[in-house]
Amino acid sequence: MKFIDLKCSNCGWKLTLINDNLLKCNSCQSEFIIDDEKNITNNYTINNTHQKKAISHLPIIAFFILATLSVTIFFILGVTPKIIGRSPNSISKIDTYSYREKPESEAGIAFTEQIFRKSIDKIQTEELKKIKYLSVKLSEDKSNDVWSVSYSFEVWNNPYNYFETEEVILPYDLTLDILDFTCFSGLTYLNFNNTSNIEGSYNFSLKKLDQLTFYGGYFNQSLDDIMGALPHPKKLKYLKAQIRNDSQLLRLQELTNLENLIVTYLAEEVTPNKLKELDKLTSLTINGYYLKDISWLSNFNNLESLSLFNVSKVSDYSSLHSLTNLENLSINSGDMLKDTSFIKNMPKLKRLTLEDTAIHNIRDIADKETIISLHLSGNNMLNNIEEIASLKNLKTLHFESNSDNIRTADLDSLNHLTEVTISGGFLEIIERSLTIKDLSVRTRSDLDLDNLSKLLELETLTIKNSSNLLNLSSLSYLDNFKKIVLQDSTIDFDSISEQIELMPSIEELSLLDSYLALGRLNQLPFPNLKYLEIDENSYFSVWKDNKYMSSFDYGLTLLPDKINSMTNLETLIIPNSQLNTLDFVDSFSNLRVLDVSNSYITDVEPLNALSNLELLNIYNTPINNLDILSDKVFTIR
Repeated sequence: MKFIDLKCSNCGWKLTLINDNLLKCNSCQSEFIIDDEKNITNNYTINNTHQKKAISHLPIIAFFILATLSVTIFFILGVTPKIIGRSPNSISKIDTYSYREKPESEAGIAFTEQIFRKSIDKIQTEELKKIKYLSVKLSEDKSNDVWSVSYSFEVWNNPYNYFETEEVILPYDLTLDILDFTCFSGLTYLNFNNTSNIEGSYNFSLKKLDQLTFYGGYFNQSLDDIMGALPHPKKLKYLKAQIRNDSQLLRLQELTNLENLIVTYLAEEVTPNKLKELDKLTSLTINGYYLKDISWLSNFNNLESLSLFNVSKVSDYSSLHSLTNLENLSINSGDMLKDTSFIKNMPKLKRLTLEDTAIHNIRDIADKETIISLHLSGNNMLNNIEEIASLKNLKTLHFESNSDNIRTADLDSLNHLTEVTISGGFLEIIERSLTIKDLSVRTRSDLDLDNLSKLLELETLTIKNSSNLLNLSSLSYLDNFKKIVLQDSTIDFDSISEQIELMPSIEELSLLDSYLALGRLNQLPFPNLKYLEIDENSYFSVWKDNKYMSSFDYGLTLLPDKINSMTNLETLIIPNSQLNTLDFVDSFSNLRVLDVSNSYITDVEPLNALSNLELLNIYNTPINNLDILSDKVFTIR
């Protein structure tokens, strides 16, 4: 029996064949019984109770009643002796768990091979144990979805310390099975980020992951399933899960060492006042769409970090006055939050986020020298941010607003400010800040880069939603300026009237959903570029043969002539290029990573001249002589 793209009738997600008679939805966990005539009977879940759609034929009803009684008697006689002595809360499922020594699904094999740069059959199980951190999510791309897998060989231990990870991006059409993760027995951090459509959740267990201290569940994974799957519940310090009823809330008491709880969904059935039983936590995050009352927070004297998301129904925040040990506070979609006087009673506060609230000003943070990070965005009634200038130890600032009527102050006196995200209309407040290293600007118009020419320490510039960049050459004198990232933006060299000067300091250029118009420019003005990425949603054009030629018609086949002077290039990422030859690579002897996926290339012989090449992505590319490549080149295909 074979099912192709069989979808759940309740939520539309993919069904997984559990056995010859049962299908299960990976998303909503609905079950579907297959009878002898290949008909499917929907066994759906409402309010945690299983019901079957009514059948009008009385004989069939009688048959099912008799069958149910028989199964019940069998279960009582056969299973009860095995569970005598267990507490009711510990009986979540029969202990028939599955494990794997190595990944077996398409995506599981692919990301593991990319991590270790060798085929799955050459990877030893001992090597898999070295991975300490894995985070999986389904990332939305403009043209399609992709699997994003972040990993690290280092131990993660604090959500607020910088933690460096590597990322593997995979096509979403590759299947990913949750059982693949049972082979990474050295994991201390595993986060499925509430991701749906991961297959194989039936009988999934964490029993082999006995070093696990952080776990984040997959979509609709019940807390009871998580508790039953954990190898050592008392070891877990960080949990990311849904809470759907009071009994699940009570089960959290079994996690005696739990410090950090992230509630991705708090059901309306949960009694808010019972949340006070979690007052031993030091960090709490709640997605509280149904939450109306947070008075119980006044009991959380140990709390150091609090994040409240989607709390549009909360009107009274007075309980926050009791949180005197708080170091990190984030309130998102607090539509009725107007008074922030509680901040004055938080002498240890370091990081503050207020997003989509009804605040008018930020005077309650004035002169608060403990604050090192401030995030303000979507606060449509905010009319004064002058107090930011009084935060002498501020290191990170995120301020975005569409309003033109906000009182501001220059921030050039903030000597520790290194990372800034800001709306284009407010660049004037940071244009003389000499310490900024990482700057992200969002604007819906042209961006005059001359306003940034005094940022002498600038290293990375990210530009979002800009219709064009003006005076790019004004940044050519910034010796530390290394990286440019364009997101949903345009850089049109042909429309720029000023003389284009070379920018020798730039080493990285990424175009993400952006437009690069070279026009009559013979070469990109970045002679020392080491990293160039033009993603599949970006395009570019040149002036050739007395006409504009665009990648809409020619792909990136015209690109090689415009970058062949960049002899320092080490990474070139150009998927969906329409290229049919690799002859251009002879200019790039330093090339280590090449992505020409989804192209028309058939011959890889020119790559043998690249002695430094380590990674080649030729996914969905009709190569016919891959065997001639050196063994040291790992190939994604």
